[in-house]
Amino acid sequence: MTGRERLRKAGKNEVRNQEHGTCGSLKQWRAERPDTRMKEVLGCVRRADQDFHMISAGDRVAVGLSGGKDSLLLLCALSLYRHVRHDDFSLRAFMLTIGKQVPETLGIQELCQRINIPLTLRHTELYEILFEARKEGSPCALCAKMRRGMLCDLCREVGCNKLALGHHREDALETLLNAVTRDPSLNQKEILLHILETRFI
Repeated sequence: MTGRERLRKAGKNEVRNQEHGTCGSLKQWRAERPDTRMKEVLGCVRRADQDFHMISAGDRVAVGLSGGKDSLLLLCALSLYRHVRHDDFSLRAFMLTIGKQVPETLGIQELCQRINIPLTLRHTELYEILFEARKEGSPCALCAKMRRGMLCDLCREVGCNKLALGHHREDALETLLNAVTRDPSLNQKEILLHILETRFI
């Protein structure tokens, strides 16, 4: 059955259900489908890959998960993008724990199982290092740097050659602004020129 036939059948069923007061309108049902937005995300992933050659055939790509919406959306988008590229690269997911207690990860494990992506959970001592040993007042930058190092170590451990992170444009601009304001040795003019040339903004 084609997508159009499924839609037509769903519409007929919905009209029947509407007569019994059990379902909303067909227009509402169409509006709530996630397909359109995910297609937009896939379009962005595809353009980024084509413009910057981010993924090559045979790559083993690891996706770093924090449990937030950015990294989970990236995981789902890359999972679908595998089919666009006819499965010429493989995916796996990494998740590092940060707090003293192991977080609840059942939902993430079920998602990875559903989209057929192996998940590696690794408990870390980041909390103890940052808050007990070093007593950091503003640990975010150091925490991010240490987590990235641990993810790179995991990539080497399991044989992944690329690491994908849910670091979107606003995150990158904030990182750039931090670097420019904190490190006067950076050539700001060259950085902005490179950004404009690569159509980053």
